[in-house]
Amino acid sequence: MIDGERSVTHRVLLMSCMRNEGASVLEWFAYHRVIGVDHFLVYTNDCEDGTDLIWRHLQSRGLATHRKNKANGPFRRAKPQTRALIRAMDDPVHADAEWVAFIDVDEFVNIHAGAGQVGDLLAANQHSDCILLNWRLFGCSGRVRGEPGLVTEQRWPATRIGRRRHSPCR
Repeated sequence: MIDGERSVTHRVLLMSCMRNEGASVLEWFAYHRVIGVDHFLVYTNDCEDGTDLIWRHLQSRGLATHRKNKANGPFRRAKPQTRALIRAMDDPVHADAEWVAFIDVDEFVNIHAGAGQVGDLLAANQHSDCILLNWRLFGCSGRVRGEPGLVTEQRWPATRIGRRRHSPCR
């Protein structure tokens, strides 16, 4: 390594902040692993459904890094996502990643380059140091409560591109 360079432990790191998302975690994790995310940095707070246990298990397998996101010290009044983002700036897992994205557990990256892999997106933007990913509102698909099954199979109707409003869930 040349002086001043840093080593890269993970090429693509996906970060998130979660609380009680256990029903969706494995689908979200597996989906993003398949498209090329090689590590996850997840901050959890006040979980009552085992979300934190799932991430600790994935951490024990070397697939993720789990951090508790307690409201303490200078962060006691900050919102959970704000706490996680501030803490991540000093986290060595974040510092050792080449590419980092921060998304929620109900968001799935949909790549329209090559075969839909993160590597295809990076190759198509090889001279970039930042890539903006726009989101598209999928709403509730007419569901009021969570139902068994995959999020990616239940929440498929989306707003038309260019439409600014969505219909309320009933």
